[in-house]
Amino acid sequence: MARIGVTVVSFEQTELLSTGDAELVEDSDKDSFWGIGADREGQNQLCKALVRLRTTLRDEQK
Repeated sequence: MARIGVTVVSFEQTELLSTGDAELVEDSDKDSFWGIGADREGQNQLCKALVRLRTTLRDEQK
């Protein structure tokens, strides 16, 4: 079971890194904290966290 977990994490890291420097947006009209909200002015905290993680993963590969 742990092997499956490692494979999934590895795939997700690869997928996140494949976004390059693209802006990430959680297009949720119901959540203005984790996403951009209905007014498109939300905090988008989920994607801000993903961008920080992407940067960390990229730095670890160097």
